[in-house]
Amino acid sequence: MTTIVNTPATSNDNSGSGVAAVVITVLILGTLLFVFFMYVLPMLRNSQQQSKQPTTIKVEIPAAQPAPAPAQ
Repeated sequence: MTTIVNTPATSNDNSGSGVAAVVITVLILGTLLFVFFMYVLPMLRNSQQQSKQPTTIKVEIPAAQPAPAPAQ
């Protein structure tokens, strides 16, 4: 008796998923670049400009008040 093994032919139908992955990757990278240039970069520039100015901190502590006399 003869055994027959049917091996399926290789298929290259994955070209559509490759294009979808590239489109999704480009969209994600574009969104990240947009967020970086619109929010992160201005925030970094402002923090550098503020740190160059001298800072003066004034702290006022109220004088200690005497405790009220105990009631008799």
